[in-house]
This record gives sequence, structure tokens and C-alpha cells, in this order.
Amino acid sequence: MLLAMINFVYKQEYYPPGEKINDFDTYAIHDINVYAIADKYNVVGLKKYAAGKFEPTASMQWSQPLFATFLTKIYRDGPADSELKRYVYQWLQDSLL
Repeated sequence: MLLAMINFVYKQEYYPPGEKINDFDTYAIHDINVYAIADKYNVVGLKKYAAGKFEPTASMQWSQPLFATFLTKIYRDGPADSELKRYVYQWLQDSLL
């Protein structure tokens, strides 16, 4: 995660290290972890970037079993005031109601 934060500072982007391009599950988990470290070190731009990368990936994965893992990781390990939590809550509200 620290490497992702450093890459973002210099390149304004990051990628999961050594992962295949089609491994959306790994990307989503990585984005959640990057969001958490950005919150810890108060890197606001990285938090927004990680949330922006997470949202389309999560939208494609909502019907997969790993989506529950995303939710658990966001709510158990994530910061209390999280853009990811707001996104998931809004997505669930829009999709289920």
C-alpha cells in the first residue's frame, strides 16, 4: 500500500503490483486498502482516487460472492467516515429499493 501511495504522489495513479489486468477482485481489495492508508496519512487526493477506482469495479462485482468480502473489509477495517461506505450504502439503497 505504501508503494501505491508513493506512486500516486509522483504519477497521480497507482496499480496493484504484479497483478493481471483482468483480476477485478484483487483490484477492488487493493483499492480498499489504498483508501485506508490514504485516510491514515490524510492524503485526500489519494482517498478520492482510490474511491473512484473502487466504484466501477464494485459495481461490476455486486452479484459475485466476493462482494461480501468487499463489504466486510470496508465496514470492519475501513475508517469510520468513509466515502467507500457512503458509496456502498447509496448503491444498496438505489439497487434494492
